[in-house]
Amino acid sequence: MIEPRLYRAAFLPALLAAVIAAFSLEDRPPAVPQGLPADVLFDGGLASSSVGEIVHAAPDRRVGSPGDLRTAGTVAGAFRGFRFTTTVDRFRDDGTSLVNVIGRRPGLSPHEVVLLASRDALSVPDATGSGADTAALMEVARVLSGRATNRTIVLASVDGSTRGDAGARRFVDRIGDPKLVDAVLVLSNMGAPRSHGPLLVDWSNDWSRGGLGLRRTATDSLRNELGTDGGPTATPAAQIARLAVPVGLGAQGALLQRGLPALRLSGSGERAGPQGQRRLADIDHTRYGELGRSALRVVSALDAAHALPAHGPHSYVLAGGGVVPGWALALLAAALILPALVASVDALARAGRRHEPITRWLGWAWFVMLPLALGLAVADLLVLVGLAKDAPPTPLDPSLTPVDGRALADLVAVSLTILVCWALMRTPLMRRGARLPDASAPGAGVATSLGPCAVSVAIWFLDPYAALLF
Repeated sequence: MIEPRLYRAAFLPALLAAVIAAFSLEDRPPAVPQGLPADVLFDGGLASSSVGEIVHAAPDRRVGSPGDLRTAGTVAGAFRGFRFTTTVDRFRDDGTSLVNVIGRRPGLSPHEVVLLASRDALSVPDATGSGADTAALMEVARVLSGRATNRTIVLASVDGSTRGDAGARRFVDRIGDPKLVDAVLVLSNMGAPRSHGPLLVDWSNDWSRGGLGLRRTATDSLRNELGTDGGPTATPAAQIARLAVPVGLGAQGALLQRGLPALRLSGSGERAGPQGQRRLADIDHTRYGELGRSALRVVSALDAAHALPAHGPHSYVLAGGGVVPGWALALLAAALILPALVASVDALARAGRRHEPITRWLGWAWFVMLPLALGLAVADLLVLVGLAKDAPPTPLDPSLTPVDGRALADLVAVSLTILVCWALMRTPLMRRGARLPDASAPGAGVATSLGPCAVSVAIWFLDPYAALLF
């Protein structure tokens, strides 16, 4: 006998969780006051000249190339010339020699504000990208060379952005005490002539996000210099989708994943600009100067602040003018799974009392995932034998990974494996071999409902935001 009161009661936690999520809305933490005016400090014209010198001296600065290493020497010389204590960190990644150049200017406090930019180029000449970012670091070093600071200022020119942010990950490993790092501002595509998305990027490669107080401080700096707040915020649904599949393009993704408070300021938006807009002639000197002064304003504000900007929740979704903390969404996801789980377990108990064959159907339900498992095995095999590239530790900009003939062949091989295996499993011979009863039997329905519920519970433990969408 079906007991509807049980199923209705299972929906009550979901209703309660929805109410809790609605009332969990928090105010966004405030920004710290803006620092000293920077309009006469960061010289966009001088920085643009430095970009030209970098591009002409080393037009090809792709990772590990002679041009990349030559530019590292240029940066180290500039940092030393501006009286920064400079460290040249040489390391290897997948057999390639890489170099990080770190400049430190001690302040009254050992706590650090870090300005980080990738030096290796996405393409040739990549003037608006790594060329402009590297020149911006050197210009900031020039500006700060004659100023006393409260906090220690760290300028990091890192290598290996096209190798899964190898240099940024190396920087985290060598930084010492991460608790002394108050904030990291990542610069990217500072010379881009226009933006194709938000100027501020706070996405990580896990559930965490950049601090809200740091973001609002950077927003105020952009508003003072560019007259914009950095672009619109994604819708709540889009933010949940990003948390469900955490992909943080850029060095801030690797830094946030390792626990550093990071935010990226990108002149082109989250992704790099089009290939045809990365030349030296594409740099807008005025906009470049405004972006550079915005970065300098953020550093000045953080250096002058008595207290750091509040982070807010570790994970969150922005909705309207408030913040929904991640724990409220995780609670809502669990509560939404509960009704289906209760109904499935109740159906399992009823079928068991009627001695319906369930075990075979449960085994078959797991067996149908074999095509996906074989597809994954084929993909790993292609990587093992060198026919496909292995995924880097952090995601790359899509412009670096075009779907060429080799990649298309790999996708076809994996897809065909899945399709052929799935077709074979649907043959009558396989059904007779499994000795399955008629598909209309109650046991089939129980297995069909219980399987997705079990998967949903497993997903919730691994990624509650993905479970919310599942």
